[in-house]
Amino acid sequence: CPAVRFDWDKSLLKVYSGSSHQWLPICSDSWNNSYSEKTCQQLGFVSAYRTTEVAHRNLASSFSISKYNSTLQESLYRSECPSQRYVSLQCSHCGLRAMTGRIVGGALAPESKWPWQVSLHYGTTHICGGTLIDAQWVLTAAHCFFVTREKVLEGWKVYAGTSNLLRLPEAASISQIIINGNYTDEEDDYDIALMRLSKPLTLSGESQPRPLS
Repeated sequence: CPAVRFDWDKSLLKVYSGSSHQWLPICSDSWNNSYSEKTCQQLGFVSAYRTTEVAHRNLASSFSISKYNSTLQESLYRSECPSQRYVSLQCSHCGLRAMTGRIVGGALAPESKWPWQVSLHYGTTHICGGTLIDAQWVLTAAHCFFVTREKVLEGWKVYAGTSNLLRLPEAASISQIIINGNYTDEEDDYDIALMRLSKPLTLSGESQPRPLS
């Protein structure tokens, strides 16, 4: 299944296309509020808080929906968007356990609330979150690297100690990525990976490993 994410700009809903290796928006022409509710619930939230349309004039491709199936990913097909308006979705902050097996979606948190949470970037783009389990190791999801399978190790950076992607601290580089050997991008099982930082982080009140016991 392709991954689902919210762009930080206006909460634009995007789904990853495995065939084109791109994150694509969803055309709002056939979208309705019930789809918003089901999507938020799939991502682990109680309900949809707000659904709006965002105009983009220069997008060559997108997804459309005709009928909602068991998941958002299974309900989409590639198409053009005549109106050039796309789904922007905000979910309620009160979460439930996600119905999907993958770690997707999320909401903003106050600084220092979760000091083990880090942001994984490829180039200048946030790809996934991760959990600091040691000063030099990050636990994350294997599907993050299948989204960017054609990229090189040097392109990955880790940002710790912030929840604001517009005000990033100094980046930490990566020396090794270990993906569970049983994982495939066709299934949800074994969706786990480790990243070794080139050097240990300096720990502080904003950056702390997750207690494992």
